[in-house]
Amino acid sequence: MRYLLLIMIVLLAACGTDDPKPPEANSHEVIPVSAYGKVVEASTTVSKQDLTIRHNVKDKNIYVEVVIPNFNFSSKGKQKKVDGEGYIHLYLNGKKVDEIHQAAFIVKGLPSGKHDVKIELVQNDATSYGVEEEFSVTIP
Repeated sequence: MRYLLLIMIVLLAACGTDDPKPPEANSHEVIPVSAYGKVVEASTTVSKQDLTIRHNVKDKNIYVEVVIPNFNFSSKGKQKKVDGEGYIHLYLNGKKVDEIHQAAFIVKGLPSGKHDVKIELVQNDATSYGVEEEFSVTIP
């Protein structure tokens, strides 16, 4: 956990303001932050109390970290349902925009204004755990 926070701080400090997209761009890009290769064995059902989301806005980007103890993020394409394993459905302003297969990522190139973000935890077969969290950000 300490290493993830350290990497997030280093990435935030290293990111400049040379975003190649103009501020009025209507598209965004989701970038994985890191892949540790560290696997945690999971054997219990995931609940909303287990989910912690940390986010930070810098320039036109949202840096997101999702903390779920005893949960394994599955690789893309894996479809066998396994308790305590899965990925994230990412929604932006009510529309599903991506599937995230790791705990930390960046939503890049958002236009100025208020944006609603929803994180939904799903199993490998895309069925919902019923665990989701929403937050709003304002992009300058």
